[in-house]
Amino acid sequence: EPEPEPEPEPEPEPEPEPLRREDPEPAPTPRREPASVSGRVFAGAAVMGGALPGVVGQLRLGGAVEGLLWRAELGVSATSRSDARAVENAAVGADLGHWAVDGRGCGVLRPAAVLSVPLCAGAEVGQLYASGFGFSGARTITLPWGAAIASIGIGFDFTPRMRLSAQGTAGLVLNRAEVVVDNLGSLHELSTAFGRGWLGLEVRI
Repeated sequence: EPEPEPEPEPEPEPEPEPLRREDPEPAPTPRREPASVSGRVFAGAAVMGGALPGVVGQLRLGGAVEGLLWRAELGVSATSRSDARAVENAAVGADLGHWAVDGRGCGVLRPAAVLSVPLCAGAEVGQLYASGFGFSGARTITLPWGAAIASIGIGFDFTPRMRLSAQGTAGLVLNRAEVVVDNLGSLHELSTAFGRGWLGLEVRI
């Protein structure tokens, strides 16, 4: 009898391919959080009434440092001139105005991401000036100016760096002054209180 053919040897099983480790995903770029403290410069115009005769204009500019819930301001301001005339002779009088440096500390409310409401208190010091006219010997005199101030404002950040601000200020004059012309009596006495409304633009630096 013929011998049976040998059974074929089983083919070797293929070796498993080594596992490939996938390339690690790149680390996400960290988000840049806004600075907790920022500096700002501001400039704006105001109307003021109560201390000087009538209503006068005022320019104020300065800088501020602020955090999320606080703000500190340092500003300088000057008013336009206002006439004070003698009752007995309207041709005689003086042009009055003042300049001042002010400092304020504020707590800040933030009802929305782009809105801020600073509540501030502080003081200002400077000079009141009066330039006489209409009489011989007319001259310019200067007197100290000092006031305690409190304000409430609102700011709208219409870009990440630009803010439109409005502010209302009430002030209490700390040193009373009176402008007098010899033989014509008092031209003007500073009122105890005054108010201002200010509108300005801030730039974050």
